[in-house]
Amino acid sequence: LDYSTARTQGSAKVGQAQQQQQEETELLHETIILLGHYCLQRSENQSIMCYGEGQTLLTKITSLPLHYFMDERGKGVLFPTILATCFGSEQNLTCLKNEMNLSLLRKFLLAAVSAHGPASQADETRPSEAASTTVQSSLGGRFPLTLCE
Repeated sequence: LDYSTARTQGSAKVGQAQQQQQEETELLHETIILLGHYCLQRSENQSIMCYGEGQTLLTKITSLPLHYFMDERGKGVLFPTILATCFGSEQNLTCLKNEMNLSLLRKFLLAAVSAHGPASQADETRPSEAASTTVQSSLGGRFPLTLCE
């Protein structure tokens, strides 16, 4: 995570090739996504997020560049991972509260749930394809909405 973050920030500074910077950004995205899959509903895996001396993994992902918290694509990469790492883990949630403003995460989750809500009320057996796509893209298919209920 440190390597990818440093490389994506450093690439812009020294003017390396645009394609290499894009590849490194995609590598960072895939690392964040993998971390979310690794932690989802696995307390033993979630426990590594706040373990260790110095900066913990949870601190590192909450210290990513600002676009992960402001841009829709960045939120779509980062926020489902944060949800997966903290869901059901009081320790991680306490650590997260010290690292970031939870209102951003709350707004993201409420938007995803409300985007899913009207479609499921209209037809509970088969949500519309458009609503399904919205939820899929907003949560990246990585945090099941059934866990929110």
